[in-house]
Amino acid sequence: MKKNKLDIEASIIDSYYNELSEKDTNLDTNNDSINISDKLNAVSEKLDSINDIDFDLDVNILSIIQNAEDIKVKKKNKYETLTFLLTSFVILSSLSLFVIASGFKSLIYFQVLITTLMPFIIIFMSILSKGEEEVQWMFPLMF
Repeated sequence: MKKNKLDIEASIIDSYYNELSEKDTNLDTNNDSINISDKLNAVSEKLDSINDIDFDLDVNILSIIQNAEDIKVKKKNKYETLTFLLTSFVILSSLSLFVIASGFKSLIYFQVLITTLMPFIIIFMSILSKGEEEVQWMFPLMF
């Protein structure tokens, strides 16, 4: 019974690593088996040369994660700063255009209106942002 090529290659590899069972110890030495043995020797030499290299495996994963978090925070801060500046610019420019279009007297009316309504707006916004449970102790009669 003739063995196929894959069985022969498997048995050659097993014999190279001394894993052959006793019944398969007699292998045919043909051109293919010598070629496979040469390839195995070349791979073994390459792996031995890799083992000789001294790798610096002292990696501080915690510092890498901390650096990544710092980068994320910096990027978020830049985005928030840019958003704040653009929003401020839009609000101030629209207020300036409103004053130019309607006169200086309207600016004073606008400031009085904002000064009067701002405490109520701030209270309402704090209620919306915190939720009922956290604000209930501050305003017990509202709920």
